[in-house]
Amino acid sequence: MTVRVPRTAARRRVTPLHHEVTVRHGTVPHALTEQLTTRFADVAIEDLDVAGVTRTAGSCRSP
Repeated sequence: MTVRVPRTAARRRVTPLHHEVTVRHGTVPHALTEQLTTRFADVAIEDLDVAGVTRTAGSCRSP
């Protein structure tokens, strides 16, 4: 038998978790890019079309 938690109580429990996820989404990429730029002299970024690569992967012949 499951116990139903009132909506307001559930919202109080979930809200801090949503906030933590939001904060991590903002700080993790910043920390990673800061670490990469301080460790390496040159950093290159490639804009790869993953959908196009996976779509044409089956059409390539292996040598």
